[in-house]
Amino acid sequence: MLLCRTTASRAIRSLKQRVEAKSLHIPRGMFSLRICSGSSARVTWRMRQPLRPFSMLQQLPDYAKGSQALAEGRFMEALPMLRRSVEVADAYFPADAGSELAECHASLGSCLWHTGEFEEAARQFTAKGLSEPLLLAGALVLFELGRFDEAANLTSSLACTDFSVKQYAAALRSALQAVTGSGEEPVADDLSKEAASILKFNALIKDIVKDEGVVSSVALSSDLVGELDGSTGVMLRCTLGELAVLQGLRDDWVEECLVKTLKHFDQLHSEDPFGEAKDPFGQATVFRALTALATWTNANGDAITAEGLFTSARDRAARHTYPGRANIWRSGVAHAFATMLETGRHAEQRAPEIRQLRERCGATGPSCADRRWALLVVPSPVEVVK
Repeated sequence: MLLCRTTASRAIRSLKQRVEAKSLHIPRGMFSLRICSGSSARVTWRMRQPLRPFSMLQQLPDYAKGSQALAEGRFMEALPMLRRSVEVADAYFPADAGSELAECHASLGSCLWHTGEFEEAARQFTAKGLSEPLLLAGALVLFELGRFDEAANLTSSLACTDFSVKQYAAALRSALQAVTGSGEEPVADDLSKEAASILKFNALIKDIVKDEGVVSSVALSSDLVGELDGSTGVMLRCTLGELAVLQGLRDDWVEECLVKTLKHFDQLHSEDPFGEAKDPFGQATVFRALTALATWTNANGDAITAEGLFTSARDRAARHTYPGRANIWRSGVAHAFATMLETGRHAEQRAPEIRQLRERCGATGPSCADRRWALLVVPSPVEVVK
């Protein structure tokens, strides 16, 4: 637009004030301003060119500091900086800066996932349809919130040309099929060993945890997990132990499986204290495994040790405040602990404690449909957008 110098100066000041009012940090040198000479002036507010991939993000101080805080597990500190970075990126990055925008939204979505703001995390992952990994991450968050139709619609829209996206999408589709009963079960062809194992486990969960009750005739054994390690191995071992306890198995391998789950989690945490062990899934795995181990221990006649394990599980669950199916995981702790106390020798004396536990989980605990949803194995959204 054509403006006199005075008007041009006012326009510049006004623009800066609007930017500052939004607390947006525009790095020096990112934009150029040109005022042409003569009786009138042309003000140009544009992105400097050329810029190599991610150079725009590198010029955002908030993004540099926020992503570093995110990587170090300082999520509440990272959150406001990453929010401001997304505001700047959405408002000022050019249309062809898709990779930079995707990186920005992925970081904010991951941070929101860690802080338990799942609704907003899903919005950030799916904003503008920036990439298939982001859309899949959004679908995984929606699955956690129980919004299965939306998760299925997002997943069905994926072309899955990327190998990693194909693995993660297959895992989510198997979970969606098990929880809703609709759609075809994905096949394990051309999938990695981890993805194929997740599909196998989700099919097992569907066969064992029916709406009408738990089926004990489906055989389980420690060989089902094999030598898988990492976060997937930890999740599968935990799930296997929980399934065995639901079936009422008292075999020694069940205890070994659950103890190994806890040991491997500790190993993950020591190797990467700001990584998978800080993920909501990782944190929940500990109190889920402790609850199953306590139930098994009580069934095998050691109520004192079982109560210690239940107390540890309850304390950890109380610190786990995430939404969605995490509510069922926490409810499962309270239900199993209350059941043990109700059937113990001192049930009358422990009545106030039992009432407190029942207030958290209800008289009968989670329904079979909820138990099935809670057990299903899916990757963490953060793992998808790494």
